Amino acid sequence: MKVVLFGCWVVLAMIPRQTNTYTINFNRTDWDGVQSPKCGPNIDLMDVSTVNTINQIRLSFTENPTEMRIMWVTNKVDERNLVQYGPLRTDLNYTSFSFYDQHKFADDTYTSGFIHNALLVNLIPGRIHYYQIISNGQTSEVYRFI
Repeated sequence: MKVVLFGCWVVLAMIPRQTNTYTINFNRTDWDGVQSPKCGPNIDLMDVSTVNTINQIRLSFTENPTEMRIMWVTNKVDERNLVQYGPLRTDLNYTSFSFYDQHKFADDTYTSGFIHNALLVNLIPGRIHYYQIISNGQTSEVYRFI
């Protein structure tokens, strides 16, 4: 068993007789313009109302190989929260509108940002697909996945 530290998280992993060395900068607080909370015994909660960018983009498979779910977080919502996608970087002609949710701790000590969720459909398995998120008046870079 090996303990791996990553940011504020500790991951326990079973690693079969191999040694890897990683250097982690625990003093870094600026991640592409988003200030992260401080790690350590006195963890600061991030004030999500100050994060004006599309962040925490995540992709996940569904049971259907022709679908991909994309999730992201923003500090507010407007009428236009969507993903444009397509087979070419220059051909993002398909659109998936997101729904969103927000979570609050029972004791009101923390409220999450708005967690958006969009489902991309009619994808071709094994092919590169491109996507771009438009949310909160912001437009992300064009990303890709297979």
